Amino acid sequence: MTNATIQSFRRRGQRIGFAAITALLTLTLPAAAQTGEREFSVLPRVGAMDFDRASSLRTAPFLGLDAEYHINRFFGIGTAVHVARPNTRAEDFLTTLTFGIPTSGDTTFFFQTGQAITLLEGGLLGALRYPLGRFTPFITGGAGYYRTFLDPQTNRGARGWDGASYSYGGGFAIQFSERSGIQLDVRNLVLTDYERNSLEPSLGRNPNIFFEEDFALPPEGKSSVNNLVLSLGFRYVPNVGSGRDTPVDSDPTQNQRPAAKR
Repeated sequence: MTNATIQSFRRRGQRIGFAAITALLTLTLPAAAQTGEREFSVLPRVGAMDFDRASSLRTAPFLGLDAEYHINRFFGIGTAVHVARPNTRAEDFLTTLTFGIPTSGDTTFFFQTGQAITLLEGGLLGALRYPLGRFTPFITGGAGYYRTFLDPQTNRGARGWDGASYSYGGGFAIQFSERSGIQLDVRNLVLTDYERNSLEPSLGRNPNIFFEEDFALPPEGKSSVNNLVLSLGFRYVPNVGSGRDTPVDSDPTQNQRPAAKR
């Protein structure tokens, strides 16, 4: 490839980048803020939870729902709910079954015991926003409660545990219309009182005591695990009590038809 061709590609890339920046500025600068004072918005979200390695849970998709009351253009309070169904890291839970007599010869089978669990988390949140036309960056934080539900078939019964949770993060929203837009955000979801040992169906029975050096040990457990939550949401502002569609002239007599002349 000649230098002239390379320079041509570079100039073309610069033009495309300039056009993209211009289009983004055109969308973001000349519009009003997405949400005003004393408005209620709902935000269904989808995304991925990247769990702390010490949690022994694999990255999994999740569904979320935020409901927020905007006290003014800059601050809102509400609730947030997350539901996920991750799989455990089976390599962290090694179980052995030995057949025969150890002194005269035996056969040992090694099993990685994994399962799917359900994580339900919810709580209160607060958001601080700085509207810049259609583009609104924000930071958010909250605290709540979570509950895990283990696979009843794998564990031969209903098991799980619960604890306090809290989160913090930020992102940005882009307005499409007066009442709709999208939101991208990243949050750190912290689960306290975490019980990783409860994820092992054998509950510590029949551990690997023969060939420990042949299997990687799981990371050291933590009482609190930090989990990265990446999400994309659709924000909608219902027309409830906002007053946007109320006629400017509130005098009911102004809307009456004039009396017919006789």
